[in-house]
Amino acid sequence: MGVCAVVLFACRLAHATSRDRDDLGIDYETARYEPAGFPTVGGDTDTGLQLGVATSLTRFANGTRPYAWTINLVLSASFKNDNGFRLVQQNYVVALDVPRATTLLGHEVRLLPAGGYVRTINAPYYGRGNATTSVVPPGVADPAEYYSFLSQMAYARAIARITLREPYELFFEPRLRYMAPASYPGSLLANDAAADGADGRPVVRGLRDEVIASLSVGFIIDSRDNELFPTSGVYSQIGIKYEQGIARGNDVANGNLGAVYGQYVPVGPLVLAMRGVLDLDLGAVPFFDLYTGGPYRVLQLPGGSTGVRGVPLGLYSGLVKAVANVELRTMSPTFHVARQKIRVGADVFADAGRAFDNYSLDSPRDGHGIGIHWGTGAGAYVAWGDAALIRLEAAYSPDAIALGTPVGTLPLGIYVEDGVMF
Repeated sequence: MGVCAVVLFACRLAHATSRDRDDLGIDYETARYEPAGFPTVGGDTDTGLQLGVATSLTRFANGTRPYAWTINLVLSASFKNDNGFRLVQQNYVVALDVPRATTLLGHEVRLLPAGGYVRTINAPYYGRGNATTSVVPPGVADPAEYYSFLSQMAYARAIARITLREPYELFFEPRLRYMAPASYPGSLLANDAAADGADGRPVVRGLRDEVIASLSVGFIIDSRDNELFPTSGVYSQIGIKYEQGIARGNDVANGNLGAVYGQYVPVGPLVLAMRGVLDLDLGAVPFFDLYTGGPYRVLQLPGGSTGVRGVPLGLYSGLVKAVANVELRTMSPTFHVARQKIRVGADVFADAGRAFDNYSLDSPRDGHGIGIHWGTGAGAYVAWGDAALIRLEAAYSPDAIALGTPVGTLPLGIYVEDGVMF
């Protein structure tokens, strides 16, 4: 459910000079502001057609990488023709990033506060496990809502990244979420919420209005040559999180261990980008967190635009998620269009992953066999100025057939997102 954008209009002030650039031509020294304001058209096969506006203001100065600071505001809504043409998602986000905000005991601190509100009327719920399906049982009053629920979330978070010694960092992330999910009558979520599992515990937790507080702590290794389009280095994270519902009678209290390993290797004019993700949940996990993860950045796992592309978001979920991604990327030298700095690029990729319902690793909900889900595809990049990059990708996965792709139609996931995936 990331921010989706194709740049239709942008304005940039003060162009970079030829000095103090990295291999992509980014000038970190020349003091300037780069404001941008543009309508957005994009989306993906999970959220539908997305329309909105995105604005940003970025300050470059004094060699600070990737910038001195940037602030971003996104207002968007998506529409989908799955039960009649309807408003599916509303997304309002404001985020600030200050790489050298302050110092703590002689260590530089990067601050990334953000807040927002997201409302989605067709958020996915297909049950738990690695062998779920989207086949609607006979007699369901509204098949379009059987695997959906209403998701409403308001959140505020403040990430602090403390440089220990380059490239090693320590991060802290306190976060508050107000969650107000609601099931549709006769839906799978409503049925599961009314039943107990084989072990007597609830199948579904978190189906109530609730404030959830969490704290994440971990380490980052970041030796990327740049953040916009890394061509060499490592970007890895490992961390733990504790999450607690703070309302009386809440049923959310869980821990998480997440690890991400990412590496970028130049191969002639190409970049080989590789990533592995492992996410482990423990305790009373709300159902809407069973298909997300990540120790630092919230990722859709195993399917979705930040997991296995082409595999529908939320189709598989569980306490354990693992994903692997391999990409070959390339980016052109800088050229100018109407005095604006432009670079274009492309990628081809292959993704694979799976979920485990629980730690027995042989849950009936996981089915039989190795159970690997995969997707492959290609995409294009457009970098505008020194701080904005948009990617458009198409991914094939046989799992898209599970959502009723017509016979004879190529099952593709389409994603338009902000920045490289990893």
